[in-house]
Amino acid sequence: MIALIITIASLVFLSGYFNGIMDYIKKFSLDKNSWLNKWELDHEGNRIPVVDAWYYFGLFKPEYEEKFPYSSTILVFLTDDWHFKKWLTFLCYELIVSVLIVSYEGLPLWYIFVGVAILKTVRGLGFSLKYDKKIK
Repeated sequence: MIALIITIASLVFLSGYFNGIMDYIKKFSLDKNSWLNKWELDHEGNRIPVVDAWYYFGLFKPEYEEKFPYSSTILVFLTDDWHFKKWLTFLCYELIVSVLIVSYEGLPLWYIFVGVAILKTVRGLGFSLKYDKKIK
């Protein structure tokens, strides 16, 4: 039980630490050019309207050509430090919930990864529902 409490407290601390880095990045505008890592740019540095995003199987059409497949959606955390720290911040809480469920139910430890994947998916769907409405 002590190990579980220490694990949870550590994850909450790390979440706050990563969130602090995110605010530091925003406060000092260290992410000014990082959004360019999401999009493919033409020779003048402008974003290119999307022509074909075959890897979304017709379920989603990004507004602009992505730098690499899914760089504006599920893999956005690979595009810049701010998004990576956001991903880590949420990962901490997703791990807490998953660890608690696995511990309480006596499940094998690998179920933690399943729990994290499910929670990231559910959170991502909620985010997309609101964010997509916001930009349209």
